[in-house]
Amino acid sequence: WLVWNLISLTLLGGAIWLLARGGNGRDAWWTALILVTLLLASNPLAQQVIEGQMNLLLLALLTGAWAAERNRRPLIAGTCVGIAAAIKLFPALLIVHFVSRRQWGAALMCAGAFLGLNLVAAGVLGGDVFSIYVHDVMPNFAEYKANLANASLTGIWSKLLVGVPGLSAPVVAAPHAVPLAALAAGLTIAAVCAFKSSLARDAASAELAFAACVIGMLLASPITWGHAFVLLPLPLVVVWRNDSRTLIRGLVAACAV
Repeated sequence: WLVWNLISLTLLGGAIWLLARGGNGRDAWWTALILVTLLLASNPLAQQVIEGQMNLLLLALLTGAWAAERNRRPLIAGTCVGIAAAIKLFPALLIVHFVSRRQWGAALMCAGAFLGLNLVAAGVLGGDVFSIYVHDVMPNFAEYKANLANASLTGIWSKLLVGVPGLSAPVVAAPHAVPLAALAAGLTIAAVCAFKSSLARDAASAELAFAACVIGMLLASPITWGHAFVLLPLPLVVVWRNDSRTLIRGLVAACAV
């Protein structure tokens, strides 16, 4: 646990360095200082460290993908996203970004890294780990979809249609509609991300599309706990830098707080 946290915090430092390096000299220092301050004051980072979660590794991989794409290295970007998706499935939504932008090499590298690492896992742990995940792990975690702390759209629909166990009744009692509502929400998010990415014609719009996909993957995931919010510095910094409108920046600051 201690070793993993030391590795994770080192990766966090690398991610912050990449994000800060994306601006000019003075902006870079301010970006790093603000990010470190917000993260140290935040509950998500505390949860990440206490529980030894995987999110700082994901943040490093996704920030690496973002940095690689903005430096016109789509194959590296796709590989980073594929590795992230092999660790936790929800980053796989980012392949929509590459396909919509017709970055076929990045999309293939993403799929290749994902499949390759899963083949390694099957070779080391045995092929039955996948059936165990589908038949045992996923059903056992289904009860957490209506948990008060689940911040995904599936969680919101579950709380509305099922209620929060032991805390509140459903607004409309329709538990059988939750899977359909969750599927519709996921498809809508994927469509919005695809549309945003397909319209990207310059570096700034491409970065904003990537940021939208990062937020979208957290909304589309069946379960998004609070510690996953440590992934949000990436989209927040990207939106802040690429949209100078006062209203948008005010919203970014409010979201960060």
